[in-house]
Amino acid sequence: MKTNGNKAEKISRESVEHLTYSRISALSGNYLVLYTVDPVTEGYVEFSATKDFEELGLAKSGKEFFAASRINGERAVFAADLQMYRQRFTKENVLREIEERGLFLMHYRLVMDGSPVPVCLRAALVSESDGDKLLVGVTRDEDSPAGPQGSAGEASAHMDFQAFADSVGMPCCVMSVERTPDGGCGDIRIVCANQTYKSNMGPSYYDGMPYHELVPKDNKFEDFCFRAAILKQRMHAYVETKALGWWIDQTLIPLEGGSGDIGYCQFVFEFTAAPETDRLANVSASTAEKVIQSCITLMSGKDFKESVAEVLDLVMQASGARAGRIMLIDHEKDRASIFCERCDDADWPNRVPGRDVISYEIMSSWKDLIGESNAIMIRDEQDLAAIEAENPQWARTMRENGVDSLVLVPLRRSGEEIGYMYVVNFDVSRIIELKELVELLAYFLGSEISNHMLLERLETISKVDVLTGIMNRRAMISRIKQIAKEGGFGRFGVVSIDLNGLKTVNDNEGHDAGDRLLIMAGEILKKVFYEDDLFRTGGDEFIVISESIDEKTFERKVKKLGAAAAKNDSVSFAVGTFWSDGSTDLTKALRIADERMYEAKKQYYEKNPQLRSR
Repeated sequence: MKTNGNKAEKISRESVEHLTYSRISALSGNYLVLYTVDPVTEGYVEFSATKDFEELGLAKSGKEFFAASRINGERAVFAADLQMYRQRFTKENVLREIEERGLFLMHYRLVMDGSPVPVCLRAALVSESDGDKLLVGVTRDEDSPAGPQGSAGEASAHMDFQAFADSVGMPCCVMSVERTPDGGCGDIRIVCANQTYKSNMGPSYYDGMPYHELVPKDNKFEDFCFRAAILKQRMHAYVETKALGWWIDQTLIPLEGGSGDIGYCQFVFEFTAAPETDRLANVSASTAEKVIQSCITLMSGKDFKESVAEVLDLVMQASGARAGRIMLIDHEKDRASIFCERCDDADWPNRVPGRDVISYEIMSSWKDLIGESNAIMIRDEQDLAAIEAENPQWARTMRENGVDSLVLVPLRRSGEEIGYMYVVNFDVSRIIELKELVELLAYFLGSEISNHMLLERLETISKVDVLTGIMNRRAMISRIKQIAKEGGFGRFGVVSIDLNGLKTVNDNEGHDAGDRLLIMAGEILKKVFYEDDLFRTGGDEFIVISESIDEKTFERKVKKLGAAAAKNDSVSFAVGTFWSDGSTDLTKALRIADERMYEAKKQYYEKNPQLRSR
């Protein structure tokens, strides 16, 4: 019996050891302590390290793991990290992060031998024969600036960060940035912050929190953090934050400390209620030079669209881009249109002509993609795949046309987007400079294009007859001057038209009835002369100029007008025409057509004396 008991005990011990080390291998690392936790009941088994931390000692079990951890944390966690520890290390947070990312990570400090020692807590779910188990392990933090030995002097880097943030007289925090094994940007956390920063951010702030728990995730901001913390570049931007309705002047400065895979940077910011000129001007000398050059181009007095296209040329040259485009969006008419574009087809072999047209639906979706940010940036396949997950239709268009990289910014007027500017297939090593340039140019272009559109609209309104929608006398005079400036044209025809009986209708039935008659007459004229210049030159008078037309085609149009009017009992036209082979100028042709119209009108009233109005 004793032999059998020893054998059973040995089998049981080997089974426990096998299970223990299988759990350890799931997380890997030199553990101070390791727990296996039932995620449902919170019952747990603890394996504590021996004094030299070289192996795990005997197990002990307990209940209510997270409650016990909070109690233990009160005496073991370094005071400056305790609030973060309490807020982050909850069952809900741990399970949520594991579901989202496969692993829960938390960096903090334990007090050991009277000194704060940086540690890393990792947690993961593993499947075992009796159900899922939550593995929680605590190791020395190899990525901490305190170093693997964790001496008091080396650990002071963490304490210096807090003192450093507290010494800054504006909102300031210290951020940690992880470099992933593939060289990309990983976890970004707010290590600590001064009181001014905490007051701005509100009660949801805690030390060590992932930045995206405080503000929406933003790949452009993450790129800035990565460049500052890992690549040790000073970063600055002054941008509008749609979520807050403020402009933010933000600077990220590299800090010493960290390992090859963890870096630190200082983040300071200021809010302004509206864009301030001196802050907008606080850009690199290269960007400032290009912006000034662009403004001079826009004010040159040349054709406005061509001037805007030259600005696109400048952006493309600065970034090595293969194409650039400015598009406008009209939400009232559900329409997207190209304002101007530049594209070198010879240098862009994958572009499919006619298949890169952006629909209103796709363009409308950009607003949601930009979200609370101020731009869309695609640097590589990973960024494009992220866009594809949210907007497969647009991503498909980009892939079909060989788009590898893109920066897109909205053009706004009074806070509302009127369009977008984007450049594609550029030198991604210049993406920060490019982003700075296009964001600043977008500020000016949004205003200039909006003003141009307003002036065009006012010009159009001033040349359109409100009642009939036909161009007015002012438009006709402008058109005649333009034709004269261009040296005239060859064969053409003119038609002088008078609406018979308008005065009689006005006198007998009222002006509302007269207006309805004019509208009917206008609709007939627009259907017949839809290809020609049509003008309402007076109360009941109209002029048509048919450019580059042969005599037979011109005569068919005039006959078509007579047939259309004959089908309407209310509308009668007096018509005078003249066709020129180019030997008669436009002014003389109009005069002859007008004389013939008056003769036709005279004959009409001789036949209908009861309708005489003159």
